[in-house]
Amino acid sequence: MRQATSHVENWLFLGCGVYYPVAMESALKMKEVAYVHAEGMPAHFVTGSKMKPREFLYAFNSNLPLDITVKEVKRVPMSFNARGSAKRKLYRYSVLNRDHPSALNYRRSWFIPHTLDIAAMRRATKYFVGKHDFTSFRAGNCNAKTPIRILNRVEIFKQGSFLQFEFEGKGFLKHMAVSYTHLTLPTNREV
Repeated sequence: MRQATSHVENWLFLGCGVYYPVAMESALKMKEVAYVHAEGMPAHFVTGSKMKPREFLYAFNSNLPLDITVKEVKRVPMSFNARGSAKRKLYRYSVLNRDHPSALNYRRSWFIPHTLDIAAMRRATKYFVGKHDFTSFRAGNCNAKTPIRILNRVEIFKQGSFLQFEFEGKGFLKHMAVSYTHLTLPTNREV
């Protein structure tokens, strides 16, 4: 199954009646394995149900784990595809940059205790904006047909003790944005 699904980047598990426990277990296992945190991730499904969008919203949220929430449900044309119809994607990585880690954010941010040269990192972002070959920033098992991608925006900003890395574009290679973040940070220490 791993090989058959290795190209899939987004999952939506739906189950009703006797299939509900299977869908819930699958979703929890996928989240656990992938260790993915998503904000504003669209999904779509086709149904013959007569439920109204608001009823679906209540049904989903009453059955999902507390750390997964459906914000909106609406009818869309059959041609809509959550992944293919996206006009842009935004990846955000948080780095906690202070002398002690966070008990509450340890799973949602990367803790770096040393001082970073944020100005140098910001200067480097300009080299990533535009159309480029991102071969060096893709995962070894990335199945994309081409490593060429267009980044519309790369920005690093500070919010308290957190550095936010934002990457905006139409599409990304597997691990492209996180590779940039991980490769940039250790080499930009202030001396």
